[in-house]
Amino acid sequence: NAMVLLVGEQPAPNLLPVRYLRPDTAVLVYTDLTSRTAGNLRRLLGTTCRCLLHKVEAYNIPLAQQTLARFLEEEVAGHSLIFNLTGGTKPMVLAAFGLAHRYNAPFVYMETQRDRTLLYTYSISGRGTIRLEKQETISEAITIDDHLRAYLGEYEVEGFASGEGGVFEKVIHTTLEPHVDEILPNVRIGGALEIDLVIRRGNRIGIAEVK
Repeated sequence: NAMVLLVGEQPAPNLLPVRYLRPDTAVLVYTDLTSRTAGNLRRLLGTTCRCLLHKVEAYNIPLAQQTLARFLEEEVAGHSLIFNLTGGTKPMVLAAFGLAHRYNAPFVYMETQRDRTLLYTYSISGRGTIRLEKQETISEAITIDDHLRAYLGEYEVEGFASGEGGVFEKVIHTTLEPHVDEILPNVRIGGALEIDLVIRRGNRIGIAEVK
């Protein structure tokens, strides 16, 4: 099967459903503003499924729908389709919803709550009747590595600094570690930006500057 993903500013709403539902093919629908995120997602998801990229106009609903329909008919003909309507611009969502209706294909929407992540799966009939088929809790977690590679591409973990500053950072790290799922010290991004601690609890990510 093939999952159609609408790439917006936040990559997690696309990454988690693919990891959870495990489609054979992921179609990443992106725009000029989200091309970098689409590329990052392709590198991440490409290790588990076939990934295809398709660029659309962010705010032109008829054109986006027309070009996406042609792309799906050419590239994933014969696949069963499922649409993820969580990301993208509102016009992209409307275009994809129209195609889900045309193909009688199911669609999903992901909701992130404080302590859990929910995935809603809907069906739509030829007459346009929408039905909530199921609501599931996604237990899979996105690691810190997933988050950083999805948002930024590349990064380095340098570990604790030397001197008093490094000792203090290590004390904070040791104190927080039992209360979180994952924690990385001194993450360097792009050679210039350094984050003292990156922390993950479930699918939520936080950063800390230790002073």
